[in-house]
Amino acid sequence: MKLADVPTTNLRIVVTLAVYVATAAVYLGLAIGRLFQLDAKVWAPNWDWLAFIAVMSGLDAAQFVGKRKTHIPPATPETPP
Repeated sequence: MKLADVPTTNLRIVVTLAVYVATAAVYLGLAIGRLFQLDAKVWAPNWDWLAFIAVMSGLDAAQFVGKRKTHIPPATPETPP
């Protein structure tokens, strides 16, 4: 498979989901460790990191919709002459 054949929208969505899941796994793993007093460190994602994930998710959704929208109706209906 060549790089030119890779569906970029799907690849972006998969990477964003992987980052989201990895962040959640680390946060929840440490939270569960603290719950069972396994001497885990306290860690919460930075607001900048959460904003980055949110922006990337929004861009992925916008690109997905933008590529698949084939017909954009006019803003106001045209009146027949």
